Amino acid sequence: MLTCFCSYLLFKISPYSKKIIGMTKKAPKYYFFDVPRVQNEAARLENFVALSLLTEIHLKNELNGEDYSLHYLRNKNGHEIDFLICKDKTPNMMIEVKTSDANPSKSFSAFDSALKKQNPKIKKIQLVKNLEKPFSTRDGIHVENLGKWLEKISFWYEPEVLIGKAGLFRWAQAKLILNFPKLTAI
Repeated sequence: MLTCFCSYLLFKISPYSKKIIGMTKKAPKYYFFDVPRVQNEAARLENFVALSLLTEIHLKNELNGEDYSLHYLRNKNGHEIDFLICKDKTPNMMIEVKTSDANPSKSFSAFDSALKKQNPKIKKIQLVKNLEKPFSTRDGIHVENLGKWLEKISFWYEPEVLIGKAGLFRWAQAKLILNFPKLTAI
C-alpha cells in the first residue's frame, strides 16, 4: 500500500472521532488522485470533491501556515457525512455530496449536536451535481449546486492570493471531470 501513496495513486481521509461517542475510529477512506479511474458516477463525484478539498487544504496550510485537516464522519448506526473540514483541530464545515438528491441528508442531524458543542457555528453544506436552485433549510443546511460551489472554492484565500487563477483552474477542472463519462482503455 505504501507504493500507492508514494506514487500518488491514492490518498486517504481518516475518520473524525474527537469527543463523539459511537464514532468509527479505524477505517480510513481511500480516493484516487486520478479521478477518471473511478467508474461509478456517484463515487467519481465524491472522489473529485475529496481531491478538490484536499488540494485547497494543502494550499491553505502551505501558503498561510494555518492548520486545516480533512476527515469524514461515520457512526456505528450507519450515518455518514462525506467530509468534515477542521481548522485548528476544531470542526468547521460538514460537506455531503450527492449526484441528484436535493433532499437534505438526515446524517447531518446525527452529528449536529455533538459537533456544535465543539463549534456552534459549524457549516453544513450539501453539494448536488444536478441542482437547479440553491436553498437553505431551517436547520442551517445549505444545499448548493456542486459545480458553482467548486467555482468559488477558493473563498478561503484573500483576493490577492490565487483567487483568480485558482477559481478559473477549479472551474475548468470541474467542467472536465463532472462531464467526463468514464475512463476507457485505448
